[in-house]
Amino acid sequence: MATRDSEQTNIKKARRVHAVRLFLYVSLGLIAGLMLSALAEYGLSLRRPSIPITPVPSPVLSRASSTEENLPTRLNLNTATWEELRMLPGIGDTYARAILDYRDAHGRFFFIEELMNIPGIGSKRFEKVKDRVFCGE
Repeated sequence: MATRDSEQTNIKKARRVHAVRLFLYVSLGLIAGLMLSALAEYGLSLRRPSIPITPVPSPVLSRASSTEENLPTRLNLNTATWEELRMLPGIGDTYARAILDYRDAHGRFFFIEELMNIPGIGSKRFEKVKDRVFCGE
């Protein structure tokens, strides 16, 4: 009979623990929802802007018409578009997409040397673009 009472006590304790956990999870969910709605009220979001999967080349910035005059003096790696990146020397469509994917996955660039973390961009390719890029806000 004593074991039955201790089993009942253990069951009651487990139910209380479960109820407390459930209360905490629901409370945290409500708090998170309130925080997100407050952010949205001020026009802020926790989501990063999405980058189009298949960019459409601009007729103005087509690869055939790329000249030194069309390119900006230096390109900001944190704000550059696919079209701008693909105009860099040694960077074509594929590497421009890889740079955008890397930026999307890892956040902003702090150093231009981070370009060499992208597969296919080694020291030779980096040497071609290092004077043409910078890391800005």
